[in-house]
Amino acid sequence: MIIYLHGPDDYRREEKKKEIASEFKRKHSNLGIDHFDLSKEGELGRLEEFRKSQSIFEPLKFAILENVFEDEAPELKKELKAAAADENLTVLISERESPPEGLGKKILTQKFDYLSGSPWEAFIAAEAKKRGLKLTSRALSFIAAVYQGDTWRLITELDKMSFLSRPLIDRADLENLGLEITPNFWEMLRGLKSENLKQRFTSLETIFSENEPAGKVFNILAYQWPERLEAFANYDLLVKSGKLDYEEVFVDLVIK
Repeated sequence: MIIYLHGPDDYRREEKKKEIASEFKRKHSNLGIDHFDLSKEGELGRLEEFRKSQSIFEPLKFAILENVFEDEAPELKKELKAAAADENLTVLISERESPPEGLGKKILTQKFDYLSGSPWEAFIAAEAKKRGLKLTSRALSFIAAVYQGDTWRLITELDKMSFLSRPLIDRADLENLGLEITPNFWEMLRGLKSENLKQRFTSLETIFSENEPAGKVFNILAYQWPERLEAFANYDLLVKSGKLDYEEVFVDLVIK
């Protein structure tokens, strides 16, 4: 069987990975567990040997795979398919990418997208509680906005806050630590697509002031705006031929 964890939220995904591995150790032992870094030479062969081996001490085996997408050889897919069909073997994979097709039916997947809204605030409150922290509603809303889409930095900040020794943390305490809300990149992009001309110019000014790489903004915006894909293709030709720069393209998009 294969347990495949995927999605952009690395922190929550890795915590689930640790939880699953710990549960196997609790129920069985360390004898049947091994780690395989597939970016290293010879690891695929070692994984095959591990799958085929038998032990009188621990019949069930647990393989934790790292860097699965470093090697896209057909042999890897073949080995993963064999692992998925092995009833005595559990393979745990944690990657940003979605699982490849053709691994068989015995594969359990769980996706870890970034949280937002109430689930995001509930997650922050729970992580704060683990560290003996209590946040006011103002502090909770503030820190949720500051670290939206960046769970690792949130956890790092909560770890630092645990040394404040305060019974209750308010927004002012967070501001004193130097936290501030940076303009949300995705909100800025959505603003460029607004039907309101003033909103489009406001978003454009914000993007220019934040010094976001113009090429990056152009490519992401083209992907997010499929109904204008043909226009973006034409703009791309004009930019590459030196007739326009990206900043001029954005102004043209906003005006139209």
